[in-house]
Amino acid sequence: MFSSATNFGLTLLCGRLLGPSGLGIVAVGFGAYQFVAGLQRALVMHPVVADAAPLRGGERRWLAESGLTVVACSGGVATLAMAAAGLAIGGNVGRGLLLFSPWLVVALLQEYWKAILFQERRGAAAALSDAVRFSVMALSLPLILVWEHDYVIVSAWGLGAGVGLAAALLSVPGRPQKVQAAFMIWRDRAWGLGRWLAARETIYQVFMYATVLILALVLGTEGLGGLRSAEALFSPFSLVAAALVLPSLPALSRAAAVSHHNAVALAFRICAVAVAFGLAYMVIMAFIGPWLLTHLFGSAFSPFSNLVWPM
Repeated sequence: MFSSATNFGLTLLCGRLLGPSGLGIVAVGFGAYQFVAGLQRALVMHPVVADAAPLRGGERRWLAESGLTVVACSGGVATLAMAAAGLAIGGNVGRGLLLFSPWLVVALLQEYWKAILFQERRGAAAALSDAVRFSVMALSLPLILVWEHDYVIVSAWGLGAGVGLAAALLSVPGRPQKVQAAFMIWRDRAWGLGRWLAARETIYQVFMYATVLILALVLGTEGLGGLRSAEALFSPFSLVAAALVLPSLPALSRAAAVSHHNAVALAFRICAVAVAFGLAYMVIMAFIGPWLLTHLFGSAFSPFSNLVWPM
């Protein structure tokens, strides 16, 4: 929940202090981060956790540390690509990309190692990592209120990811493996599942981010900012996804190693919880959604209150 609260706080602060247009610029960069993070989850995090969870301690840690190297290297390549695209495109879209490119690697590594903490049955340590990340952003609030610039808000978000990563590594230390060996291990152990997850995730993320860019061109950053505020407020999945996926994946993997029937039964119970939460959230937001949107984000977002029902 702290992870969702941090991302929601980023959206809320940008909306309140920068207005719909400023939030739209940040949404472009945040969408790029989500695009890369989605691919990282599909290619590395989920297949590594699924394969490693039933293993013994030493072999499990060795596989997790190989994934750490892969995330760091691929994140570095994605950082350079995002920065180059931001400089080449320019304008509001380019600015949005440049805002997030310096913080991409630490954000990816924090999310990955947090998943490893759940794999190691250190859920409290994973929650602490996210709590530290949220606290850093909260402590940055006085600076944010003084300067009220998009790069200050995003920097607080990124700095929180860096400190959260440090807290996670202190809880369960990990050191990167040699690059060539790490990629060979990842290819042998994670690529079989990762390629299918990546194919699905690539299609989903390409369409999602293409929608963001098209809306930025058609509606402008102000319209995109209004849409982003509604997405942040009215999407229950953003609040519950991490709370379900991170502990559930290693639990399902361990259950499947013992009994396929038990794993399927556990999966259905998890789905039932998610659906129940989503329905309850939908009913509540149907009544208070428009009021909550304008009171949280400000009167400048009142024209977007009619997005409640579509969301």
